[in-house]
Amino acid sequence: MDKVYTGRAVGAFVYLPLGLYCLAIVLVTPFFVEDPVWYLILVCLPLACVTLLILANAYGAFASRIEIRDTGLTVHAPRWRGSPMPPVTRFTVPWSEVTAIRHRTEIYRLPFPFPVPVYAIETTAGRAVFGGRYGLKLDHALRAVAGMAHVPIRDERDVEAPLFATLRGNGPGWL
Repeated sequence: MDKVYTGRAVGAFVYLPLGLYCLAIVLVTPFFVEDPVWYLILVCLPLACVTLLILANAYGAFASRIEIRDTGLTVHAPRWRGSPMPPVTRFTVPWSEVTAIRHRTEIYRLPFPFPVPVYAIETTAGRAVFGGRYGLKLDHALRAVAGMAHVPIRDERDVEAPLFATLRGNGPGWL
């Protein structure tokens, strides 16, 4: 059984065009308004932040990959859960080296609660953490990984995740 889960189609046909469209709005529209300073502060700056988030999700969709083969598992996962950043964690292991599959919800406060489903594949080669929605069908992929590796998916309690600490790479640890 060879199965590949990737978010490249979502990245190419949803995130990338949306991000480029937002970027075009940010770059072009200030030339067509009477008072560009207020427009830049009130519209372009927030839209530029959203654009960066969308383009980061496009990167996450392109970089995320789970390959399930008869001989083992290959994983490519961005380093951060909610907004992926390079570099990408990569490893290939036989099924006997997959030690656990974990699932939890990380709740970010933006000032409203923003829940993000997070999964971790733990192996003797390291841990790959997937979070957010990159078009991977993570539920299906990790059920298939758990079945091939003969390990259960451990559901853990929800955790409060500090947004800026997680952006710096200090997200909440796994128990």
